[in-house]
Amino acid sequence: MNLWVITVNFGDPNKSTKVLIDSLSLCNKADLIKVGIADNSSTHESSNQLKEIKNQKKLDIKIFQNEKNLYYWPAAKKVLHKLKNINNSYPDWLMICNNDITFTDSDLLNKLIKINKKKYPIIGPDIISSSGKKINPFLIDSPSFLKNLYWKIYYSSYVLSIFLSIINKLWKKFFIRLDGKKEEKMKQVYAVHGAAIFFSSYFFERGGWLDDNFELFGEEMTVAKIAQTLDIPITYFPEIKILHHEHTNTKNIDRKTTYKKGKKSFQYLQTAFNK
Repeated sequence: MNLWVITVNFGDPNKSTKVLIDSLSLCNKADLIKVGIADNSSTHESSNQLKEIKNQKKLDIKIFQNEKNLYYWPAAKKVLHKLKNINNSYPDWLMICNNDITFTDSDLLNKLIKINKKKYPIIGPDIISSSGKKINPFLIDSPSFLKNLYWKIYYSSYVLSIFLSIINKLWKKFFIRLDGKKEEKMKQVYAVHGAAIFFSSYFFERGGWLDDNFELFGEEMTVAKIAQTLDIPITYFPEIKILHHEHTNTKNIDRKTTYKKGKKSFQYLQTAFNK
């Protein structure tokens, strides 16, 4: 059994990437892990820092430099393609993750070994934010008509999006108090959070791929659409636990830029997959 972990660094790797690598190195059977790091908008400083992190660990780490910021999913796909060419095959398990996560469970590999790769080709772990909020499952069911309408209105106007964001935050605070905790049991869901997604080798055997026709905020939904196309399930798997320090990277991008990129992703999703 082997696991590839692909993550994306942007800026100072000591702020997030190093913490992720530190937690991975503490996993049991860490010799079964290969790590691929995309260094977006790579600089001499970030490159040297990543090399220093690599030299401090026994993990098999490969660093891939990108002159410009390819953002999350496109950069991860590029690393996957390079690792596939180097190894001539896909791993038993691939995890694509943000660099602002840490593993709180050292028994990750032993748990993956027990999971049926054909029955569970895409899994999402129990991701807990630094504030203690569970952020998986991302969507239990496919988006409703009203949910799609909300996003159409949201992306119709930047000013309107600010107003809707304020209303949405207030609603979520109220809703969380009423609704309590998220799903605790393993179950099939529509989509899992993009902060960390596991793909088994069977996903690729069935013709699975990573869609990189967007820059930000499209990974959850494109993975869901691909799963639908291939007629394979996505499963929430709470036995694997991960801590997510939310928005460590995107907080450095101004709101209008994230809005524009989110709008492009939304527009793409409206036309992709024959929709």
